[in-house]
Amino acid sequence: MGKILMIYLGFRNCVTIIIVIVYLYKIKKREKFFPKLDDPQLETGIKIISGVGLGMLFVFCIIPSWMDIPNIIHEDYSYIEGVSIANSPEDTKYSRAVKIETENEKKITIEIVGACSDVTYGDKLVLKYLPHSKVGFVVKHETVE
Repeated sequence: MGKILMIYLGFRNCVTIIIVIVYLYKIKKREKFFPKLDDPQLETGIKIISGVGLGMLFVFCIIPSWMDIPNIIHEDYSYIEGVSIANSPEDTKYSRAVKIETENEKKITIEIVGACSDVTYGDKLVLKYLPHSKVGFVVKHETVE
């Protein structure tokens, strides 16, 4: 499962880095983001908002996944066992977010990568995940009827 997590995080980071490079290239060359847009104030506003958004994406997605590289290499995953407190239907085949609550009332949202059946409210889950990026996989899933 470590290889799947590594591929998933690598792909997500590569796409983000390519978008940042294109953004910085357009800023350096002073090109318009939207050639048909004639309002310079609107163009400046779009550049600022997209720059802030990309900065937040970098800080909250890329840096935590870089911090998890030693955990992936040494297969040092965090372990959590708890009850699902939100529904997570299978909207995509290999990635979904699930919010669980542990016995000591700690609530955490983890993105599940890999095959998993629908998670509904009250299901008991055992997950292994990377501590910084909060991406992991299901070890055990007990459905409550």
